[in-house]
Amino acid sequence: MTALNYNYFRDYDPQTGRYIESDPIGLDAGINTYTYVQDGPIGVADPLGLVARGGGWSNPRWTKMKQAEAAIRQELPKNCSCAANSGNGCIPCDVAKNLLDRLNNSEVVEAPLGGDCGFAGPGYKLYLSPAAFTKKCDCLASTLYHELLHNAGYEHDATENMPGIRELEKKCMSNLCKGDSK
Repeated sequence: MTALNYNYFRDYDPQTGRYIESDPIGLDAGINTYTYVQDGPIGVADPLGLVARGGGWSNPRWTKMKQAEAAIRQELPKNCSCAANSGNGCIPCDVAKNLLDRLNNSEVVEAPLGGDCGFAGPGYKLYLSPAAFTKKCDCLASTLYHELLHNAGYEHDATENMPGIRELEKKCMSNLCKGDSK
C-alpha cells in the first residue's frame, strides 16, 4: 500500500501535500507543477480534482457551484462524441476542449464585485459574486460558463476567428438553466 491518493491524472501524497507527478497542463498550472490547488491547500480545496474551491464559499453555495459545473460537463460531450445527436448539444466542439481545460483547472472564488455576476481573473482564476446566485444573473451554470469562456480567451462579441461569448451563452441558456432553482 502506497498511501497515495489517486486523482485520475496523477497521484497525490498527503504527507508532503504535493503530487508525485507533474501537472499534465504543464506551466499553465503555475511555476511549480507538482503543487496542489495553486499551492494554497489551506485556503483552497479540490476534493475531486475539478474546479477548485477558492475562498469565501459557504457549503450550500459550493454545492450549487458543483451543480452548475455538472450542468456544463453534461453539455460538453453532446456535440463532440461519436454518438452525438446533431443539434442536441449547445457547446461547439472547437470550444469544448479549451473549456474543459479551464473547467478542470480553475479556482473559483466568491468575491463582492459591486453587483456584477462574475469576473475572469488571470490564468485559471474566476471570481463569482453573490449576485451570481440570483435571477439577476440568469442561472449560476450560465454565469460560470460565461466566465470560463472569458478565461479561455473569448470576448463578448464574435471576431473573425472566434465565436462571441454572448452568442455561445445564448445558445446554451436553456440547456444549462433547466432545473435551476434560485
